[in-house]
Amino acid sequence: MFVVVEGADGSGKTTLVGESRKTGRSVVVVTRSGPTDFRTIVQSLYWMQTYPSECYLIADRIASISERVYGPVLRGVNLLHGHPLEFGLSKVDAIVYCRTETPVLTNQTQLEGVEQNYLAIQKAYDDLMERIAEELDIPVFLYDYTKTKASSVWSRVLSGVDPRPTTETNLRRDIGHEAQEAKADYKIREEACLVSGIGGICYLETGHKGPHQYR
Repeated sequence: MFVVVEGADGSGKTTLVGESRKTGRSVVVVTRSGPTDFRTIVQSLYWMQTYPSECYLIADRIASISERVYGPVLRGVNLLHGHPLEFGLSKVDAIVYCRTETPVLTNQTQLEGVEQNYLAIQKAYDDLMERIAEELDIPVFLYDYTKTKASSVWSRVLSGVDPRPTTETNLRRDIGHEAQEAKADYKIREEACLVSGIGGICYLETGHKGPHQYR
């Protein structure tokens, strides 16, 4: 199963992802690092979408969503402009949208300019999540850390969603011809599944040097 956790900085994403270890499932968490460029985005998307089905894959943000929010608001540029809404999302089984009126913003966890543009970022997320739910028919679960327990959210997500099948054909249709240049590192993925174990959690980070285990 492939679940994406999204939302503005300080909305409880990282804490929610950490709580997934209590689900009793074998969980692999992927975060992103490195330069923000289109090639890196395509490589990380391809890598995540070809992940082995034996593990539960949770993405702590995915460029297919976050770039459409942070790019225009903070940089004035959307690297996915011109690409359809479904770009990179064909294998996503569910999205947990973290949204709160009381964000916890610190210099260590937020991008530059987030605090000054927080309302614009949240509005952009609201609009995008509504579009995804309506146009792509992907289940979107709303999570407010001030009102809902993380365990309740994971229970709803993991018990109420059927995984989508993955094929090379729909991957190429989803992220286009760029997928031909994206190489999937199966060895790292298989090791991650073994390390995480039943009820465990393994963190991987994708960036300009490719995916690697860091915890």
